[in-house]
Amino acid sequence: SNGENCVVQVIEEDSGEVLYTARSINDRFQPKVYSEGKYTVKIGRDLPDMREFKSIQSSSKSAAGQIKINI
Repeated sequence: SNGENCVVQVIEEDSGEVLYTARSINDRFQPKVYSEGKYTVKIGRDLPDMREFKSIQSSSKSAAGQIKINI
């Protein structure tokens, strides 16, 4: 399955705080954060428990890259 309608969780690495958990509405999702730093992004079908990406550095929308995933 692709990442359509998956659950995405964003965690600030410095504090360990879960910033938010949301369900994507299609097969693309660009997590938004409001301060510079490193973040962990977790994803899954019904819970954010299938894939984990650590130490993702925040960047501007225009400078952001892409990660293609299958879950």
